[in-house]
Amino acid sequence: MPLPWRATTLAGTEPVGARVCHAAERAALLALRARPCYTEVRDTCVRLRAARQHLKELRTIIALIDYGMGNLASVWRGLERAGGHVRLTDDPRDVGAANGVVLPGVGAFGQCVHNLKDRGLFEPVREAAHSGKPFLGICLGLQVLFESSEEAPGVRGLGVLEGTVKRFAPGLHVPHMGWNQVRLVGDTPLLGGIADGDFFYFVHSYYPVPDDPDARATVTEYGIEFTSSVQRGNLFASQFHPEKSQAKGLTILRNFVSLVGGQAGTAP
Repeated sequence: MPLPWRATTLAGTEPVGARVCHAAERAALLALRARPCYTEVRDTCVRLRAARQHLKELRTIIALIDYGMGNLASVWRGLERAGGHVRLTDDPRDVGAANGVVLPGVGAFGQCVHNLKDRGLFEPVREAAHSGKPFLGICLGLQVLFESSEEAPGVRGLGVLEGTVKRFAPGLHVPHMGWNQVRLVGDTPLLGGIADGDFFYFVHSYYPVPDDPDARATVTEYGIEFTSSVQRGNLFASQFHPEKSQAKGLTILRNFVSLVGGQAGTAP
């Protein structure tokens, strides 16, 4: 027969005093949760967590420049898949405020320069490329970084990099379109995880010729050896399309997003 100070439960026997203590603790906890101060503290913590997350996103925003040319949708999807917080914009103020800038492009050199100037983006983009913040140029967004192009005689590019853009020689099928390999010749964090011989997707009839060989990040063979990507500080630009280059292209986009996040983390 159980002792009078113990009560039988499904789990066995439990001291009556212990049951009273558990009940008192539960009652005290419920009373605490019912107090306005508890609710206020809880709600404040929730708001602070949300604010911290929002601030993190704001500090790692990537401006994807819309100047009326380029495969914006695929670049957007690629950056989002790589973990980036992307803002599609044609507002010069966003270019200056963003922690990273992406200049895509498909089309003609001269029209690209015209559109950038027409939307008031030419100088902000040039300043962003010179600023030291992470900057990614893709295809035409690489070519317009140079001073000039044979495609548009007399039209001056952004001039961020010294050199010109030339057309592939007669006899080669243009555009150079499809998968081709790269060879690493430069040192840049955006090529982390990329090896000699990796394949990327190209669509172009012109290629960059930098005055400074050290500006080259990769080279590719197509009739000649041409510069397929360039780098200078936190600026990286590729003639190939990382957003169309499957796993290896995604690696480059992830490296860019990580670089943007790292730079934002050191901002005051």
